[in-house]
Amino acid sequence: PIFQGETLKKYISDKDGYSKLQNQAADMPIKSYTKILRQIATAIDNDMLFDFSAGNLIINPKKNTMTAIDFIGMSSDNPRAIRPMYEMYTVLTSYGAENPTKQKLFKKIALAGLDEFYPKKIPCMDVALFDFEELIKKYTSQKTLAKNISKVFEDLRKIKKLEITDKSKTNFLKARIINAKQIIKSI
Repeated sequence: PIFQGETLKKYISDKDGYSKLQNQAADMPIKSYTKILRQIATAIDNDMLFDFSAGNLIINPKKNTMTAIDFIGMSSDNPRAIRPMYEMYTVLTSYGAENPTKQKLFKKIALAGLDEFYPKKIPCMDVALFDFEELIKKYTSQKTLAKNISKVFEDLRKIKKLEITDKSKTNFLKARIINAKQIIKSI
């Protein structure tokens, strides 16, 4: 009752219900994805990880919001990789999703991550934690495509790290962002 919206888990045995909610999430603007990515990043900064299951992301299509509602503490007893973009995609494609919906979700999450790399912008988390490669591997089984795209994002992370302290790299970073956007949109 605190948060308005629904979770995919509500429709665990209702394909039409979860498919509709997934499509509504896929139609949300990129800023909706940026906000949830920032929420997960804030949790990481506080030594917490998103418990990425279908019942832990409230989707509110009316307000174009998504809210993560369950986090677990990071600990050496329960080591887990930090993969915020992979986790967002995994939750949003829970119970399966149709290919066009998967594609939209992938693109929105990737573009939200890319949004954090714009010049003069301080990313919501260390650039090394942006798991574009994990997201790509989850989305496609085409190893060559995944490898080529991963290289682009690996270079982009390096350039962004430089640009944070060396503003002369701004134009180079802009060009790489344009290239990365074109690649994402062409998939």
